[in-house]
Amino acid sequence: MYSNQSFAGFTSIDAAQSFRSEAGGWIFKAENGQIIWFAMSFTPSKILLHTATAGLSGSLV
Repeated sequence: MYSNQSFAGFTSIDAAQSFRSEAGGWIFKAENGQIIWFAMSFTPSKILLHTATAGLSGSLV
């Protein structure tokens, strides 16, 4: 897992969902398997334009 106060990377969707249950927020699941949690301060459009998701295809779960 990599993290800062506004986003964090996870190796599994289960781990990200567990973290989100405590912290709230959004989860971006990339088609290549990358999973990134974002704080509630992000909107979906900001997440899709964020440098952490640049060049990735995926969806919010």
